[in-house]
This record gives sequence, structure tokens and C-alpha cells, in this order.
Amino acid sequence: MWIEEILKELNLSYRAKAKVKGSKSWEVDFLVQYLYPIAIEVLRGKRCSLDQFYHKLFKLLDLKRYIDLKPIIICIDNKLLVEDLYVALNYGVYVVFDKEGLRKAIEGADVKEVNLQLSEKLFKKASSEQAEACRKAIIERLSSKALSKEELIEQLSTSFHRKTVETQLKALVKRKVVKAIARRADGKALYSLLHKHVHVYDVSKRSRRQMLRQAILEALKSSEKPLNVHVLANMVGVGEHLYYIAPILHKLRREGLVDKVGDGWVLKERS
Repeated sequence: MWIEEILKELNLSYRAKAKVKGSKSWEVDFLVQYLYPIAIEVLRGKRCSLDQFYHKLFKLLDLKRYIDLKPIIICIDNKLLVEDLYVALNYGVYVVFDKEGLRKAIEGADVKEVNLQLSEKLFKKASSEQAEACRKAIIERLSSKALSKEELIEQLSTSFHRKTVETQLKALVKRKVVKAIARRADGKALYSLLHKHVHVYDVSKRSRRQMLRQAILEALKSSEKPLNVHVLANMVGVGEHLYYIAPILHKLRREGLVDKVGDGWVLKERS
């Protein structure tokens, strides 16, 4: 184990599983003889609970009352919260997770310096995990319905800070996972994974035209026969409101993208 490697490198004598007398007889993982005694407790494994952390913390504090020793807790593959580090800091207990931290603690670095260095790394890790969780939550919401930024913030407010939602939404847009596909009449952008999650009546006129234009082209592309305006209207979600699609069809015809065959419409073949 790398803990013993460091102790040997520093030429320190130590005992593993040593009995030490406090208000009762405690067993510590390592008792090191230095300029002063050092009691080291090791928290192993990702499944270790916070109860175990605080048990070890209590043990070291009890010993510290009876012996002038330096208490160190080593966390190996363990998830601690920043708040737990501050508790240890308040009682003068070092918390380290790697060789560098252990060496610093033994050689006399300030407990605040050592613990805060670890807390910074934990904070960055926690922030990264929170950002990933937020992105997943945004995708989950948008996979079933198009929402504005404010709606996303409101729906996720119990789990994530407003700024986190805004930042991760921007990240998803930048990665082209999510896109602003339309705007409502009030000008607010609607975000979604798929066009079909937006109702044409909920968006601005400009967005409606763009959506219907794309939907018409996709409908004609998927059909092997001409489609009349009634069928097209139902396929793109405007029902009997033919006045929504009639001007778009005529514009597409002028642009040379569609053509009329009988009473139906088809995509114009490219030469």
C-alpha cells in the first residue's frame, strides 16, 4: 500500500493496527513515531459511509485529548462532501487522499492548507457531476416536450440552481444536442430535441412558417404520390386551417422546390 511506501521513504518507524489508550483502548490503522506521534486512520472503498468517517474522526479526537498527537484520516476511493472536510478542519484533523497530501501532513503543512486543497478538488468533482446530472435532466424534459429556458429553470429549480440550468442548456445547444427550433409570440425561444414537440399554434408567425415549410418538405419527401392540401394540412398539424400552408406551398413552387400535379403536390425532381 502506498501509505507504507511514504512512511518508509520518510524513514519513519510505525506500527500497523496499533492499540492506543484514550478514554478507552482504541485500535488505529497506523501509529507513526516522528517528532511527535501521528495516528493515521484509513477510510477505504467507495461504499464507506459517512458514519465510518465520523467514527474515525471521533476516535482521533478522543486520542488527541489524552496524547499530543497529529491526527490524519486518509480517504481512498471515498466520496466525502466539502462540508465534512470543514468539520475535520475545525477540529484540527488532516484529511488527505493521495501521497502528496500525506507527505505534507506528516511534514508539518498547515491543516487548513491540506484540507482546503482537497476540498477544492472535491468541489470541482461535485460541480462536474452536478453539471452532468443537469444536462441529463434537461434532455429528459425536452425529449417529451419543447420548453423555453424559463420553463426549464422552473421545472428543475428544486434540483439545480438557475445559473447551472442556463449554463448547461447553452452547452447542449453548442454540442448540437438541443436546439432552439422556434420562438413563441412573446419572442422566447423554444428548445427541443425534435420538431414534433412544438405545436404550431404556440409559436410566432415567423417560426410557424419555418416549421411548416420544413414539415411540408418532409411530408412530400416521404410520400410516393401527390398530396393534396387537406392531407398535407393534417400531416403537418394544422388540421383544416389551409390558410397556414397555402401561401407556403406557392412560395415553395416559385422557388422550384415543389410542383403541382392534378390537385396534389409533389417534390420537384432535381435535374
